[in-house]
Amino acid sequence: MVISSNLDLPFTPPASSTKNTGIDSVWEQVLKYKELVDQNGYFTKNRNHQKIKWMYNNINEELKHLFYGSPEIKSKLSSLEHDVVSSQVSPVKAAQYIMDAFKEIR
Repeated sequence: MVISSNLDLPFTPPASSTKNTGIDSVWEQVLKYKELVDQNGYFTKNRNHQKIKWMYNNINEELKHLFYGSPEIKSKLSSLEHDVVSSQVSPVKAAQYIMDAFKEIR
């Protein structure tokens, strides 16, 4: 899901940190933009989307840790990979088998 701000980006004048020029103008534009996205709700909407994404990313990482960290699963994966490569079992069937085994462990 992509959230669009539907905003024209504010004009930002040239700036140089090495020459110490234009920094105040750039910062003023940043503050104006921040105020605009706060007022129109875009900032909050986008932040809420990020929070949900972070939640699912954390769930996925924990599930991978539980799955691949399981000694029972580790012991089955190597032979299962061999069976898939040698066409003794389809990748779909192999995935279902290993997921069923994981569900039984849990």
